[in-house]
Amino acid sequence: MVAQVSSSPSSAWGWIPWVLFFALSRLGLPAAGVIAGLLAASYPTAASAMRGLSIKLPDCVTVTFFAIGSLSVFVGGSLLLFFWKYCLVVLWGMFAGMAWSSIVLGAPFTLQYARETTPSEFWQHPIFLRTSLILSLAWASVFTLNLAITGAAVGPISPPWFAIVLPLLMIVGAIVFTARYVAAVTRRVAAAYPSAVPSQQA
Repeated sequence: MVAQVSSSPSSAWGWIPWVLFFALSRLGLPAAGVIAGLLAASYPTAASAMRGLSIKLPDCVTVTFFAIGSLSVFVGGSLLLFFWKYCLVVLWGMFAGMAWSSIVLGAPFTLQYARETTPSEFWQHPIFLRTSLILSLAWASVFTLNLAITGAAVGPISPPWFAIVLPLLMIVGAIVFTARYVAAVTRRVAAAYPSAVPSQQA
């Protein structure tokens, strides 16, 4: 039926901007962290465009977040203070808005990943579409919960540990869920349509 019903909206490179951002910020170099994050986040988008692949919505959100942060660094003043106080809320608000908007518009954002590993003749199959919808709903829910967590942690000082650790754990949980759900659906597809799923999974 399908070579692979979906893919996770995560990649090794996708973590690099965030590692740079938080690591440099913790070292007392927040401006450098934002700018380094912007440069690192721009790479996947540029690479996808040059390879003729679709530009992923999460990559666009990441680039936009770091662009806002970089702008605040250069502008300074109240914009800079606002960004540093609410950056985590802005971050998860943008991701939640992206995910829910894609679902409401009938184009769940995980479809962009799934279509790169699935033959086009299966893109309209109910199993393919349902799997992408379920995964997008799972990620949208995680983004929304992270928005609530960071919103509750906003204060005059740097965010408490749970505002960083809990969202990270939620993301790890979403990655694990994605991998296991895709594997389970692929097994069901293979059992129902033995000739449709290759012996070597992507």
